[in-house]
Amino acid sequence: MMDELEKSFYGLHIRLACCEKHGNEFQSFFERFMLMRHGDDFIVVRNYGNIGDRKCDGYLQSEQTVYQCYAPQGLMDQRDTLTKIGEDFTGAKTHWTEMAVWRFVTNQRSLPPDVVRHLNTLDGNEPVISVGVFGYESIRETILFLPRERLIELFGAMPTSQQVQTLTFDDIKPVLDHIQKNKPDPNYPVTAPSLEKLQANGLSYDVEVLLRHGRMKEHLVEQFFNGYPDPDFGEQIAQSYRDYYQVLKSHGSSSDDIFRALQVFTGGSERHVPLREAAILAVMSYFFERCDIFEDAKEAI
Repeated sequence: MMDELEKSFYGLHIRLACCEKHGNEFQSFFERFMLMRHGDDFIVVRNYGNIGDRKCDGYLQSEQTVYQCYAPQGLMDQRDTLTKIGEDFTGAKTHWTEMAVWRFVTNQRSLPPDVVRHLNTLDGNEPVISVGVFGYESIRETILFLPRERLIELFGAMPTSQQVQTLTFDDIKPVLDHIQKNKPDPNYPVTAPSLEKLQANGLSYDVEVLLRHGRMKEHLVEQFFNGYPDPDFGEQIAQSYRDYYQVLKSHGSSSDDIFRALQVFTGGSERHVPLREAAILAVMSYFFERCDIFEDAKEAI
């Protein structure tokens, strides 16, 4: 059984997969986790010659459910989405006469208002077919139901709370070496944020859990810097974080997307090894509390 930290790591990966995957890549991701969840009960439907896929990307036999994927890059265009729903649903009704459920599968966390109204209207007008959305929350629920070994296949291994407790200086040092970059501005102030910083930045619950667990080993990072021969080493790391955070913020990235980018920045290419991920978390938590990674509550209001 997963502990809270593992679950939040996987929850963040699911969210980012929905944000980053679109088109055929998202459809392949959907097919993969549905096959893991349902086995042979779920049938992947492929285009076949000039008949296409009969407006069905996947079929769940036991529930007679037709799934149709639509994952555009960026935000949905309301007019295009309404057109696609109309064509796909009408085509599915024509070709899948046994259909009892039709699900509009999307990578979006929210939908335009007219799209929601249109789906509700279709559902209300159909006496025998249930019409609805299979979106982010359904994707998250389906994937987190999978056993740990399947989650590892999808996203790699993630640390547990127990593994965070086993961190040592030797685990943390390679992470700090990786992110040491530019010479810092010695006059740049480093202030601790308020306790409301997490909520002020609109970070998700998954990120809150990760940072809360990372704080368990903040003292280890602090002890490391206190005992390091170069007294400027910690400030060099802090400045690197500040610089990269400002770049990400200037691009208009969401808070969770910034957090994810900072994870990659912190850990480099050596990811998905649980102790490495735990060390990354401890380092990020330390600098989250002490320098300008995200906004302090007073500034964010």
